[in-house]
Order: sequence, then C-alpha cells, then structure tokens
Amino acid sequence: MIKDPWCVLGLPFDPVSVADVRGFIFDAVKNKAVKTLTTTNVNWLVLAHHDPLFRERLAFSDLNVMDGVPLFWCARFLGYPFPERVA
Repeated sequence: MIKDPWCVLGLPFDPVSVADVRGFIFDAVKNKAVKTLTTTNVNWLVLAHHDPLFRERLAFSDLNVMDGVPLFWCARFLGYPFPERVA
C-alpha cells in the first residue's frame, strides 16, 4: 500500500519499500497504465531547485522514491517514516 507523500527538502517523497514499488510496477503493467516512477537522489534535488519544470515533473510523478542515501538519512533524522532507501 502506498501512503501519502512526505515533503523532504522541498520535494514530495513516497514512504515506500522495495516491495511496494514492485507492486506499483506490476499493477501498472497488469492494467496497461501509463505511470511515472522517479528515483530522486541529491543531484536531482539540486537540479529541481534550479529548474522549475524539472521540479514540477518530480513533484507530479505518480511515485517518487528516495534513491539517495543522504536524503534517506536526512528524512530519518527529521523523523519521517521511510522504511528503506529504494534504488
């Protein structure tokens, strides 16, 4: 089950596990649905800060997972319930 996203350093991230992402992908394939999955790391966070269109694309993706270890550590430090880093 995919929960509501948490905003970390200005971008929404979905607090999901690898199993959740696998289910998201299998469901999209099964239903022949067009979905956007982004795996945001620190580099993408910096790019989004400087490029409004790129930021919009990340913010409105169907699923935005936290790929970068520094982002994951930051989220954990802030107390957000991210179960694991999803690369």
